[in-house]
Amino acid sequence: MRPYDPGSPLIFLHVPKTAGTSLREIFRGWFGPGLLEHYAGVHDGSLPLRHDLSALPSAGHPLAIYGHFNRRRGFGVDDDYPEVRQFVTALGRSVDSAGLPRLNVNAAPVEEVGDLREEFMANHPLDYELYRYAWERSSPSDAPRRSASASG
Repeated sequence: MRPYDPGSPLIFLHVPKTAGTSLREIFRGWFGPGLLEHYAGVHDGSLPLRHDLSALPSAGHPLAIYGHFNRRRGFGVDDDYPEVRQFVTALGRSVDSAGLPRLNVNAAPVEEVGDLREEFMANHPLDYELYRYAWERSSPSDAPRRSASASG
């Protein structure tokens, strides 16, 4: 994994229902005016604004594009920002909130994207393996095994 480069844009991939709205406030504190939102119009169906990253001044503050991307609807990461090489996301798991505000609580079901998941796994095997490894290590049922291996 390469280290974060504040001189290059970062994309936060906001997976629905994974505390993205709450995390956006944290990112806003980190990136200030360099935080560029990428959300489709909920009520009018408009596409997200595509920012011309080469025209934005980044001196003094790093840039982050934060939001939802949806290739099926014409605004996937590779569609809008093929030049960006730094990504971060958060995966939802029931955990203690640790002081994180809950700003957009919604119990509505999230659209299933199994076919896109399979395509991602085929096209990005290393990324998927890293995700799988992190997911397994963060599993609540894994805690006793981690504790036992750490002490022995």
